[in-house]
Amino acid sequence: MAIGDILAYIQANEKTFSRETLISQLRKSGYPEEEIQAALNLKYSAADSAPAASMVSAKPAWKKILAWIGGFFVGGIVFWILSTIFAGVIFGLAYRGNASIMNYPIVFFVAAAVIFTVAIFIFILIRARYPHFSYGLLTATIIFALVFIGSVILYSIVFQSLDSARGKARDARRVADVKQLQLALELYYDANGGYPENLELLQPKFIPTIPRDPTTGIEYIYEKRPDGSYYMAATLEDSENYALRNDFNIGNQLYEVSESPGVVFDKKQLQQGGDSGYALSGRPWGPEQATGAPNSPASLGDHPTAWASLTEDNQDEWLLLTYEKSIPVSAILVYESYNPGALRQIDQVSGERVYTLWKGGDPVQALKDGRYVARIKLKQPITLSQIRLEIKSTEIRGWNEIDAVGVEEANGTIHWATRAESSSTYAEPNPGG
Repeated sequence: MAIGDILAYIQANEKTFSRETLISQLRKSGYPEEEIQAALNLKYSAADSAPAASMVSAKPAWKKILAWIGGFFVGGIVFWILSTIFAGVIFGLAYRGNASIMNYPIVFFVAAAVIFTVAIFIFILIRARYPHFSYGLLTATIIFALVFIGSVILYSIVFQSLDSARGKARDARRVADVKQLQLALELYYDANGGYPENLELLQPKFIPTIPRDPTTGIEYIYEKRPDGSYYMAATLEDSENYALRNDFNIGNQLYEVSESPGVVFDKKQLQQGGDSGYALSGRPWGPEQATGAPNSPASLGDHPTAWASLTEDNQDEWLLLTYEKSIPVSAILVYESYNPGALRQIDQVSGERVYTLWKGGDPVQALKDGRYVARIKLKQPITLSQIRLEIKSTEIRGWNEIDAVGVEEANGTIHWATRAESSSTYAEPNPGG
């Protein structure tokens, strides 16, 4: 029957040619127009009569699902292989050139776009013949492209966060190294009467090995000046590092310290409250540096002539000060020489009993000479010989160093501590423990 032949021809070629092309080919083959139209009605009729349905059967649903799954699987495998090869090449180039992966972020997005464009092109080519397979392929490409880009973004965020944390850790080490070198320099000064010409002269007697910058491996900047003082500096990565706010020369990324030679000073002058300038007596940064009158340079800085705790911010600290005799105190003066603002409480200590004299925010202020002093005025004069300062080191970053603590009588006479103890100290242990 001619109609059956026409239907068979249409079924065999409908995915390759359009409907108009099929009709044109049938006409050229000599089929009558009536039979062609009858076959077309049977094939494309909405009612779809029983004879036509038996001749042109629909593709089973399970085959469509399998075709989609196959396309999804193939697309995923191909995308994973290509992206892995690309990422491996980029990682290799970055590490071979000693560069960061994050120097190439745009390249990852371009690669994802190229792979996705190729997948779209393949989809267009095979959609007519393999519709379900092509849709599975396209779905896999979209999902894996999004996962690939998301992974790059997540890696970038995590990498930058870790890199920032590593930089801060390296800066903390640099600051600690400089402080360790300062201690060794003071020990050298005590033993030789002057600072060394270079840092190598410190080892091994005053320091086992000279610390170096953790990134470059180069020694820190050190210079002995003609006047006998020294200058030392370390370059920090974080321009917001708190140590830069109170160093020798603010406004750059160099953590700079500078000290003048020690001078002999008169104990009577200290008891009278005179400012003797820089004078080191006792262990650098030991609690004994908080006794006597202020004797650190007027500018804020990490000076060995002030008490410093063992660590910067690991724990809150206390400083216990004893005076030569009981004094009727109307005000307490705390000279804060580095990272001021951590004073939170002052107690009177009398044997086993402790009385709170003051508690609150640190009222420290800068004087005209550049020193920072917290003046605590008591509500009424109290006779005492020992006080304890509570210092919130965990709230104010960096070493919160104290140069001197004076107790003031109502007539203005200031007395300075003769003995001091502390919760911890950066100083070397006393000989004998």
